[in-house]
Amino acid sequence: RMTCVSCGEQTTARLPIFADTDRFPHLRADACQTCRRYIITVDLRKEPEAVPVVDELTALPLDLHAQELGFAKITPNLMAIG
Repeated sequence: RMTCVSCGEQTTARLPIFADTDRFPHLRADACQTCRRYIITVDLRKEPEAVPVVDELTALPLDLHAQELGFAKITPNLMAIG
């Protein structure tokens, strides 16, 4: 990832990625230390049959981890988490 979708930050060192590749190989939380926001990313290359709006719901552990670190979700998911 090269740019924060929320604030436009481009410094790679300020754009951490949180992932659990064993449990969720196609999901990750892309965060930004500048604006303290994050978004869940669904990689369809790793799971072509994924349904992003549904699969994002399984990313709750990633949501909780990012929020524990002080990041706020850019947009809530279907369960209004974020």
